[in-house]
Amino acid sequence: MDRPWWALVAAALAATQNPPLALVVPIVAAAALAWRPSLSRDARLVAALPFAFALAALHPAYYLVRLGRLTNLSGNVGWHWPMPREFSTVLFDPNLGLAPAFPALALVAAAALVVLLLRHPAKLWAPDVLVACGAFVVFSWSLTQVANVNHGGTPGMSRYGIWFVPLAIPLLAALERASPRSPRWIAPIAIASACWCAVVYRPALPEAGATPTRLAMWLWTRHPALTTPLPEVFTERLLGAEDDWLPISTPGCEKILIVGRGPRLGLWPVWCAPAEPPAACVDVGRLCYANRRADGGYDFVVWRSAGGEVFRLRRELVWQPRALPHVRSLVERLGATGLSPTEVGTPGAAVAAAGGIARAFLLQSRGIALLYVDGIDASSRVTFPPNRRVTGFVVDPEDGHALQTFDVGAGDSTPLRLPSSPSPVLVVLTDR
Repeated sequence: MDRPWWALVAAALAATQNPPLALVVPIVAAAALAWRPSLSRDARLVAALPFAFALAALHPAYYLVRLGRLTNLSGNVGWHWPMPREFSTVLFDPNLGLAPAFPALALVAAAALVVLLLRHPAKLWAPDVLVACGAFVVFSWSLTQVANVNHGGTPGMSRYGIWFVPLAIPLLAALERASPRSPRWIAPIAIASACWCAVVYRPALPEAGATPTRLAMWLWTRHPALTTPLPEVFTERLLGAEDDWLPISTPGCEKILIVGRGPRLGLWPVWCAPAEPPAACVDVGRLCYANRRADGGYDFVVWRSAGGEVFRLRRELVWQPRALPHVRSLVERLGATGLSPTEVGTPGAAVAAAGGIARAFLLQSRGIALLYVDGIDASSRVTFPPNRRVTGFVVDPEDGHALQTFDVGAGDSTPLRLPSSPSPVLVVLTDR
């Protein structure tokens, strides 16, 4: 407000690091001239304007001369019309968002905005506040075009979220001008936040961009319907690496991301209790989130985006369309409610070991267990815990026919030999 010529230079310097920041330069100039038209005759501003634009042009000019393109960041941009969820990711996503990572700033900025709107709305028309609002729009739009959204510094929030932090300064300055006593209640929050940040963001901590935050995992597992993260964030955080294979789910199948490949191919993961996705999720390339309800069923959310996400289907890890009705009928007949994925060999698992098998996924509830087995060879065997009797049968999930029955007594360590089958089989276990 006092020295807009230096504000122009500062914005232009920032633009040399990332081109979208160059749009702040004309916003600063327009706000300054609208606030004080006499600045158009001020030699300092007149000299600063061309210098700032030239400085902002350094980034594209350098790369044009050296590499023949305007920026080296073009490969990290996917131009599209963004969805509201994309705008909110950098600010509110439980993994990447600024508000969950810096709650004190979010609290104080929101309180300041409410106070100004209700008591001093005229203060919001100050030029520094208008520049911050314009920069907020520029940042929000440009960050939705970034192709690599999921990334993390220490301890894992979006690096672009840092861009929004200084935009709160004009808002807090306007609050102080309107209410000089406001620092009295802001100061304790700032001191507590500084102490918290010194611990949570200390440089010794490793980056955590490949794992969900505690908040994100709590929401995904306890209240899965409350959040619909970007598919890139959901997959990479759960897998711990950049990967475009689906389906994927939280460990207990509370939240699942599936991709449609037409009615001939399945899409539901074999490690989760079978469910019937709606027809809208079957379309080729269509992404859907499945959020488990309290009654064990699922609500489906179709992901609609023009962002160009392309995910591949792991065909060997989904229930095939022919098998799904038979498996669901079997589950209902057995009364196997509350089936949850369990790792073979862990304490409490109904299966102690599965050898000579390419893939084995165990679903179990009280007294009932289903073992999905694929890649069976001549040495395939299944071993049960020695402290209980287990009975059951082996079924072909694609036609529902039983292939063999078994009865293993407590203390019997003889492994169950599975029938040779080129396709997956389902081992159904019951306790007596």
